[in-house]
Amino acid sequence: MGKNQGERWFVEYAALFIKGYNLCCRWASTKHTTYPNILLLMELYVRGGCEAAELADHLYLPRQTMTYMLDSLEKEGNIYRESHPTDRRRKIIRLTERGKGFTKGIMEELGTEFLGFTQNLPHDKEILLSAVKDFVKELEEKLALQSGGEKERA
Repeated sequence: MGKNQGERWFVEYAALFIKGYNLCCRWASTKHTTYPNILLLMELYVRGGCEAAELADHLYLPRQTMTYMLDSLEKEGNIYRESHPTDRRRKIIRLTERGKGFTKGIMEELGTEFLGFTQNLPHDKEILLSAVKDFVKELEEKLALQSGGEKERA
């Protein structure tokens, strides 16, 4: 692949990435929330609960932004803060039953969309999954080298 062809491919991919992000934001607005809030809720759903600082670090958001997001999600009744078992100054963020139901519904809807999409792919869907995993792994390795071998935030 020539340099110009590679550059055109990358520009097209970047435009699709941006469009995909914008579509995710528009879809989130139909749920009366934001895309970052959905990512935060899904993170809590998967983890079961964690501290605000961990969420901010993992989602690469400023702590002040995380506090604002958590305040709004708490006001909506989707999360609650509970005291840390060993340090009263720290709080564990957890989903309420309402938050679990909301997040589970979102994940089921996304799963249905994904399965519908993958049914139209060529016979070997593992190729797509493998390519995405390889791309993510390569980015993780490059970022670890750039940050001096710092462990990934997962």
